[in-house]
Order: sequence, then C-alpha cells, then structure tokens
Amino acid sequence: MEAEIDNVAKFMEDLQRLTVHVQQQDIWRWEGDSSGKYTMGSAYELLNSNLSMESQDETFKALWKIKVPSKASIFTSRLIREKLPTKNNLRRRNVETNNVSCPFCRSHDEDEDETHLFFTCAKILSLWWESQS
Repeated sequence: MEAEIDNVAKFMEDLQRLTVHVQQQDIWRWEGDSSGKYTMGSAYELLNSNLSMESQDETFKALWKIKVPSKASIFTSRLIREKLPTKNNLRRRNVETNNVSCPFCRSHDEDEDETHLFFTCAKILSLWWESQS
C-alpha cells in the first residue's frame, strides 16, 4: 500500500512539471532514446533500467545459498527468468512446434509456458496435490 502511495505521489509530481503548449501539434516521442524513435534495443534498456537490480541480485544470491543440489538451483533460476524450454519459449526462438497447447491438460486455451505449467495447469496441480496426501 505504501509503495502505491509513493507511486501516486511521484506521478502527481511528474504531472506538475508538464507544460501544455496549445499552439503546437501533438507528436509521438519515445523517451527511452535520445533520438525520440522507438527501437527494441531502447525498450529493452529502459525495461532493464527500471527493474530493481538490487532485489533481483538479492533473490538470486539467496537462491544460490539454499542447501539444495545445484541442478535444482539452476532450474529455479531458469524458471524465475522464464528461460525454460517451454513450447512458448521455443516458438519465440523460432523453433517450430506443432502446437503450443499444454500437453498435460490438453487445453487449447492455455499456451505451455512457465506460469501455466507451474501455477495454473489443472492436471499438474491435481497430480501434485495427490502426491502430497
């Protein structure tokens, strides 16, 4: 809640610094690059600069300190960074796949990605809960 209040306060400060020029025509300008033109590289840089690198670094430092086999840490790191070879990621890398639907629940509404496989796939979740009882 406090972070949201801080964001609103910063937004209000940003608005107060704006000047409206009635006589000028509106134009599109990408603030992520000094040329004002949008490029994928400038978008990537902007996104990376806005991420809290400190919190990411702390998360990964904590991950590597956990007493588990290194392959579990590597897997978890790849899961967090969405680098697992899911059908969605393979397609994004131009690897041909027959379809992107989940092979477990066979849902055509859900693409096979990390979020679906580990958090929302009904079939996998039911198997996990069965194994816990």
